[in-house]
Amino acid sequence: MRTDLIEDALVMAMTLRGDRPAHVIFHSERGTQYTSAQITAFAIKNGVTRSMGLTGICWDCETINPSGWVAA
Repeated sequence: MRTDLIEDALVMAMTLRGDRPAHVIFHSERGTQYTSAQITAFAIKNGVTRSMGLTGICWDCETINPSGWVAA
C-alpha cells in the first residue's frame, strides 16, 4: 500500500464530510504508510490528530466509525 493512497483517502474523506468538528482524530495501525513523514505533515497541515493502536492488538479500531473520522 502506498502512502499516497492513504493521503488521497484522507483528502476524499475530508471533502465528502464537508464541515469538520473542531477536533478530528485519525486512528490507524502502525504501518509505515501511516507513520510516514508525508502523513505526519499532512495531519499537521490539516489539523488532524493521529492515533495509533498498540502493536499486535487487532481489535483496537472496533469502536471507530467506518469512515475513520471521530469527533473528540
